[in-house]
Amino acid sequence: MKEKILENKKNILIILGVIVAIILIIIRLFIGSSNDRDINIVKSSSRFYTVSNCVSRYINYLYSEDTDNILLILDSSYKKKNKINSDNLFDKIGKLDEFYDFEARKMYEEVVNEHLVKYYVYGYLNINDIFNNESSSKDYYIIIYLDSKNSTYSVEPYDGKLFKNGGINERK
Repeated sequence: MKEKILENKKNILIILGVIVAIILIIIRLFIGSSNDRDINIVKSSSRFYTVSNCVSRYINYLYSEDTDNILLILDSSYKKKNKINSDNLFDKIGKLDEFYDFEARKMYEEVVNEHLVKYYVYGYLNINDIFNNESSSKDYYIIIYLDSKNSTYSVEPYDGKLFKNGGINERK
């Protein structure tokens, strides 16, 4: 009788151990997938300037209100999600009232897949008023997707959350 009771207790402990292990694995998968993104600071100066030039081109299109080119380089999933078309484009993404130079300051990269890399970009929009000998700048955040398979890029407006919340561990 005692042997049967001990065997039942042992079985119950084994079952509880398996349940706890499964729960820990599930928690690790969910927490790991949301916090352990593989995002690193961009170290390649060539890539940094390539992405920076993509941002500058977008800024120039915004200033000149070049609807066709903006719609061409605006990320398709962003356009779909925000229901953007030529009629509401500037209502959704805004306009630039003055000509700005873009100066990239910090950039992170996240590999989306074999051919696509997502770049989180932080920089300044600088304006130089040569007539009044004044200059000013404001923070600017944007996402650039580089597609190496098709040699294309796309743009997604961004709120800068990654940079404002302390960034990523840069020792990676």
